Amino acid sequence: MAVSRTKSGSRMLSVLEQVAAHQPVSLAELTRILREDKSAIQRSLMTLADTGWITMVRGRAGSWRLTNRIQIVANAARQNDEMRLRARGVLEALRNETGETALLIWLEHRRFLIIDVAESQHLVRTAPKVGHEITGETSATLRIILAYMTPEQQEELLERPVTHADREIYCQVRRDGHAINHHTHTLIPRGQEERGSTNLAAPVFDHDGNPVGALVISGPSDRMYDEQFGPLSQLVMAAARDLSDGSPRKI
Repeated sequence: MAVSRTKSGSRMLSVLEQVAAHQPVSLAELTRILREDKSAIQRSLMTLADTGWITMVRGRAGSWRLTNRIQIVANAARQNDEMRLRARGVLEALRNETGETALLIWLEHRRFLIIDVAESQHLVRTAPKVGHEITGETSATLRIILAYMTPEQQEELLERPVTHADREIYCQVRRDGHAINHHTHTLIPRGQEERGSTNLAAPVFDHDGNPVGALVISGPSDRMYDEQFGPLSQLVMAAARDLSDGSPRKI
């Protein structure tokens, strides 16, 4: 039997996400961002405040921010996350072998989220954060996961028809077993300037052979050059296989 959904509950979660993304943020700003009824958003804000998830910002009347409760819940979830616990040693070993930042990215509700990071020990390095969402069809992460999906799954995720050019790219990615994208803009420490980075991704599969995530190494493009990609790709693919519960199904 189908179970009905609670619209107010969905709205409240959306409000919480937008407070996290835009804090400190006002009711008027949230109304504009969410394009929903102002009074409904206000009810959500007050409920979240009463239950300790958000609080008013001192000195900025009418602006909201998250409380530390979200961190407590997130830390508890991470401590009990089997995949994250399994991946930690793999990420650190990959970071040590390659010298670059290693990431575990997971597909959750059609979003590609960084769930763990082992940062490079170089002074100049890419420094993405846990919880950051990976976007862009040309990213190594999206390409490596899309390559192992069915055409129907690809179209659902892309929200558009899959073209002949797409299919050629995905076939090549499957043949290689990894995906690379060059010169993306990534924040790095020391001033948080933008710098071109190169990312190399390999797929992680569940026991049914579905692509559920990606293992990625990321570094400044002037340190990751073409001659390195062969050895680096072998390391990333081997690490991804260690995290996978099964082998890729045939497309």
